[in-house]
Amino acid sequence: MAKFEVIVYISTGCPYCEKVKTQLEKWGIEYEERNVSLHKEYFDQLRKNKIFGTPATYVNGKLILGFQEKKFKKALGIDDEVNKEIPSETNNSTVEAEVFEQLDKDVLNTVYDFVMIGGDAAGASAAVYSASAKLSTLVIDKAAKSEQVALTQKIAKYPGVREEVTGFELLTRMQAQAKDFGAKFVRSNVISVNFTKDIKEIIVPEGKILAKAVFIAVGAKAPSSTDFIEEAVCRDDEGYIVVDDHLRTNVPGVFAGGDARRNPFKQTVISAADGAIAALGADEFVNKRTKLKPQF
Repeated sequence: MAKFEVIVYISTGCPYCEKVKTQLEKWGIEYEERNVSLHKEYFDQLRKNKIFGTPATYVNGKLILGFQEKKFKKALGIDDEVNKEIPSETNNSTVEAEVFEQLDKDVLNTVYDFVMIGGDAAGASAAVYSASAKLSTLVIDKAAKSEQVALTQKIAKYPGVREEVTGFELLTRMQAQAKDFGAKFVRSNVISVNFTKDIKEIIVPEGKILAKAVFIAVGAKAPSSTDFIEEAVCRDDEGYIVVDDHLRTNVPGVFAGGDARRNPFKQTVISAADGAIAALGADEFVNKRTKLKPQF
């Protein structure tokens, strides 16, 4: 077999990383392992190339994302009859979690119960709770997987996640879970908003997205991240959106959280909690409930 230069970027606790390594070893392929959870320089190498997920494997300089057996065989010149013990996985930790779609006309022709502007931890968490409560749910984000959480090298203390994961992996799990409940994720750039009517308007290059309730969950740079809001809701002198204890803005049906509101604690778990609070509030608002409906 020809000699190959194979570099595998992995992260701690990534099951598909282990699949890549196991398969390469079964094929007798030597490789260099680079753990982005343990070594920041490796994390930075991927980030420089705009790669935010693992496994990421280079075969003689050619990139293969995730565990895609057919692509590995082609790159390595391996016959299909060689080693069939590991089932082919066309999906992987990156591909499975790539839940964002291009915005189509159907989105513009729908009045959603709840729309999240921003797909980071706050927006993704809100989508989980909203969609599970049977609200029609849409998440808009201009650059999927480039959010603050996704760019975090490693997270070791998120409740319920025993292994150490990268921010990308945690966020994609949240987004995939929301999609499983029925949330829709689209890529687009919010230009402006109009909250003067009962049905809120979110202006994107493709047209108008309509919503009964909205959650502003753009991250981590106020005021620049909230400039598109202009005077639609109240903001403080630094551009942070002003909210009450229930994350309600001065406009009924419009909520804000995560890094869009003033909060001294920049923690993923707090942003996720904001999303849950906003979704519960949206359910109450859209369904005109007099008290919150318990969710488990």
